[in-house]
Amino acid sequence: MTIGERIARIRKENNLSQEAFGEALGVTRQAISKWEADANIPDVDKLMTMSRLYGVSVGYILGMEEENSSGDDTGEGQATGGGSSEELTEAQLRMVEEIVKRYIDAMPKAVYREEKNSSQVTPKKKPRRWIKVLCTVVVIGLIIHFYNTLGTMKNQYQNLQNNLYNVQHTLNNQSSNLTHQIKEILENQNALLVDSGYEIDGYDLIAETVTLSMHAEPKTYAPGMKVYFGTNSDGQELTVEGTADGHRYCGQITCALTDSISLFVRIERDGVTETQVMDYLGGLRYDSAPDFGGHGTLGLWNEPIGKETTQLRDVLIAWHHESSGAKIGDAKVAKLQGVLYINYQEYQVFELTLDNGKYLKNNPDSQIVYSTMMDIQVPLKEGDTITVTTRMTDTYGRIFESIESHFCVENGIIEITDYPGLDDLQRASTIVP
Repeated sequence: MTIGERIARIRKENNLSQEAFGEALGVTRQAISKWEADANIPDVDKLMTMSRLYGVSVGYILGMEEENSSGDDTGEGQATGGGSSEELTEAQLRMVEEIVKRYIDAMPKAVYREEKNSSQVTPKKKPRRWIKVLCTVVVIGLIIHFYNTLGTMKNQYQNLQNNLYNVQHTLNNQSSNLTHQIKEILENQNALLVDSGYEIDGYDLIAETVTLSMHAEPKTYAPGMKVYFGTNSDGQELTVEGTADGHRYCGQITCALTDSISLFVRIERDGVTETQVMDYLGGLRYDSAPDFGGHGTLGLWNEPIGKETTQLRDVLIAWHHESSGAKIGDAKVAKLQGVLYINYQEYQVFELTLDNGKYLKNNPDSQIVYSTMMDIQVPLKEGDTITVTTRMTDTYGRIFESIESHFCVENGIIEITDYPGLDDLQRASTIVP
């Protein structure tokens, strides 16, 4: 099968006329006709375009390989330079040279006769030299073309990735905004109140309570309806009946001072009870604590796990400022301790004393530093956890704690791992402030 016959076969397999085939390749119908009649052959760039558009290798078009051939050194994947490497392999170079040779051999006879006539005038060696030069130039051109094609494909792939990311980001934002809007619409439709609010009247740090004044105006008023104000503080729910002032209701409630307090209104009318959350207060107890902290563990030296006990030796450090006060109230730091937990159970408490440069030589922030040396033998096994915290007792006798470091025994070694929550730590049953 000639080159022209292969081109005709490609065109017909894709159900294209000579005119449509020519438009796809950027040439005229007459050019396609000449190719299929073997009166001329396509330029190298047209062969490359034909290969890319219709999924056939240049080698197949030039009769160098059978259709669907694969697995050898001249397969389509290698012959067309489809690999991911930017350098041509030896097999690909041989393929390029063979393509050039077939390309020259397939040139029309008129061109061949012209070269033959010129060879009768000039010495025999000269045409061969020019052919070699021509082959070298064509090979270099093809190599450059392959490199440029690879670079273009990489840029196109990167641009495609960027475009997909931008589209996904835009869709996510639109979806999030739409969800938020729908949520607001539904909340407004289902709202029981047209107005509501609260004020903090005061704190009792000894009793650890907070007093709130709350008000609300129901969207729908009915004579005889009752309105209750409530709080849920770390699972402890309290309610108080509100007093009416026209269509507006007010109430005052005192609840436990915690870091998670939700406020709600409950309406009873016509035998139906409905509840709506008013607001959420987070971190109130934390804000009532004086500022303190720990520097964590400075290092952890241990013997190999597997003996009866493992030595845990470390410097425990904590600090506060003399002027450290709370955002809420007037609590101050009364005592600082370091606490060791094994498997989330309180194992030992270490009293911290003024450091005075014993372990921390440089203290540019003018902090009041407390420290002690932890040096104990602990029975550990694979999978055990080790947690070190700083425990602060304020002048009201309240206890606050912060996790400084957390370790897990893995493959016989103590490794740093993700911190647990304070609620995961189990204190001893009795703690003396």
